Amino acid sequence: MQIGWVGGLNRSETYLTSMAAAAGHKLEFHNGDVRGNGFKALRRLVNRSSFVIILITINSHQGVQLAKRMARKHNRPAIVMQRCSQFTFRELLAEFDGKNGAADLKYGAYGETVRM
Repeated sequence: MQIGWVGGLNRSETYLTSMAAAAGHKLEFHNGDVRGNGFKALRRLVNRSSFVIILITINSHQGVQLAKRMARKHNRPAIVMQRCSQFTFRELLAEFDGKNGAADLKYGAYGETVRM
C-alpha cells in the first residue's frame, strides 16, 4: 500500500519509511509546508497515495486543509491525528494488514472513523 504522510518532523521521515517498508508498504513523506513547490508536491503525494495520514500538531494550517481537500477530491481514505507515535503507527500498519481483524481505524484526533 502507498501511504502518504503529511506533517511532522523531517528527521522522522527515514525511520517512518523504514517501518512502513518492513511491513511491506511504501511511505511518502511531506512536512506540510506549502510554500513554493510544496503545494504541488503535496497534491501529487495525495494523488499517488492509497491512504493519507495527516498530522495537525507539527503542520501548517494550509497544509492540513489542502491535504484534507485533496484526499476528499481524489477519494483517498485519510485520517487526521494530532500526533502519531511509533507505537500508533505500528498499530495502523498492523490494521492495514488485517492482523487485528479491524475494518475501522478509530485513531483520528476528532474521532473520525476511516473505512479501509
